Amino acid sequence: MALPIDPAHVRAIAERLVACRSASPDVVAETRCARLLAEFLPDVPRGEWPTADGRPVVWAHRRGRSRRSVVVLGHYDTVGVAEFESLGSSNDLAFDCAALRRRLVERAAQEPDAFGPSALADLNREARHPGTWMFGRGALDMKSGLAAGVAVLQALARAPAPPSAACCSSPRPTKSTIPPA
Repeated sequence: MALPIDPAHVRAIAERLVACRSASPDVVAETRCARLLAEFLPDVPRGEWPTADGRPVVWAHRRGRSRRSVVVLGHYDTVGVAEFESLGSSNDLAFDCAALRRRLVERAAQEPDAFGPSALADLNREARHPGTWMFGRGALDMKSGLAAGVAVLQALARAPAPPSAACCSSPRPTKSTIPPA
């Protein structure tokens, strides 16, 4: 079954998720990101399960008409952003995909020795072909993956005879949420 999924739509969701700070273990920020993620879910049964420390696990389910199932799993929390200070800007740069892209491409042109050969080649390609890469805290791990999963669930929700589909997104466990052995 081929699903009509617009890559620009997936990228737009990912950019919105990247723009939403969710560094672990900030329960308020992670909850804000979980609620934003829930806004993109289609009109199917969905909800939240709270973790022990109050961070929500977001879920959605689309009952299908076949014996096949699609399950999408991921996490929305990220690590901190202190290393972005080395780019000579505030940490806000980590959450602005377009501004971070411009800054990295600019720095690669001005200070090529600041990058390893592989990263420099990637940034040079990005300069020639904008949109090849997505930059920002959580863009790779794993907000763009969540965006792709949400887009699949949206497409399956519109499909006439889809397989069952479920989406579950959670924060990663921290030491404070893992019960002692």
